Amino acid sequence: MKHRKLVLFVAILLSGFSFSCRPGEPTVLEPENFNFDWLFYRAEGTPELPPADAQWEAVDLPHTAHIEPLVILKQWQGISFYKKNFELEEKHRDKELFIKFEAAMKVAEVWVNGLKMFFNFNFFGGIYRNTYMIAKNRVHITNANGRLSDVYSTRVGLREIRITNEGMWLNGEPIVLRGVNRHQEYPYVGYAMSDAAQFRDAYKIKHAGFDLASILAWELSLNETDMPQWFTEAAHAIGLEEFPYPGNYTAGWVRHPYDIYIEARQHRHNLYPELPLLVSEYGDWEYYAQNAGLNQHEWGNLLPYERNSRQARDAGEKRLLQKAFNVQEAIYAMKLE
Repeated sequence: MKHRKLVLFVAILLSGFSFSCRPGEPTVLEPENFNFDWLFYRAEGTPELPPADAQWEAVDLPHTAHIEPLVILKQWQGISFYKKNFELEEKHRDKELFIKFEAAMKVAEVWVNGLKMFFNFNFFGGIYRNTYMIAKNRVHITNANGRLSDVYSTRVGLREIRITNEGMWLNGEPIVLRGVNRHQEYPYVGYAMSDAAQFRDAYKIKHAGFDLASILAWELSLNETDMPQWFTEAAHAIGLEEFPYPGNYTAGWVRHPYDIYIEARQHRHNLYPELPLLVSEYGDWEYYAQNAGLNQHEWGNLLPYERNSRQARDAGEKRLLQKAFNVQEAIYAMKLE
């Protein structure tokens, strides 16, 4: 199998002025949208650099390296190149400059003015999220003289969250979370979805009656796959470090060291009754296994592929209706529980 690699060339044009220190209050700049005016080249074979006669295509980000058909039989894999030339402005003088790539598939190498900067699962490739240029003052915190050197603000909602093996409470009120699995892959373009498309999915999930969305990262670990203890302990520690406040819980497929145990309903064996339980895959795989404990005794005439909730669009009306019934029954059962 070929590996997909992404190579980015970022050329900074200094526009004729030098960076020198000057007195005065430092200015605070907002991150700048860096999505526009890129050039893209999808290579044949596995070259280290694009050929001199490469035909570059003008693109904006997010961008997928290859437009795939609706039904993918053999996904493209290979090497693609992106480059962008831009000029710095007077406002960037005396700033520490950073270029932030929110995501790129699968392996990325980045050069700035010919200098290699860093070396960074596979769904159509490309720079499939936003990019930003961030200009920071050389001191990123308030200095000892009390002068404002840097500002970063974000909106947060502070609530009281408590989770035990008896349930979950939000601001003192009991609440039942109903979740859904969301794969961010989209027809034709893979992961290269716009912010508006991401918002649309979140809007639909919320208005369908769900409070929780699982965003899967298959490149890290397949669900139910054994993970080494050093990995789970590091994941738990990072979760607590990133949000060191009450109401922060970690969850995983293994008992130690997480606060909440994630268990697929078809595998429920009451292994750890003392722990909060997050039930996954309810309304999906257990219908195939015929052990959801609902009305499946009435489906004895259905073949395994007919009662499975994972149906393709061309599976036929009978199987798609069965899938819809499975999901509706699962939602109703969750409300009863």
